[in-house]
Amino acid sequence: MERESTELNVQATAQVGVWKFILGFFVFLYKTAIRP
Repeated sequence: MERESTELNVQATAQVGVWKFILGFFVFLYKTAIRP
């Protein structure tokens, strides 16, 4: 049980990290595109 829950937590954390990276990348493009 503990191993399974740990693996699920690792997967969830990895997904959150990927989403944060994607969102940060889009924000970076958004800011650079707005610059004159």
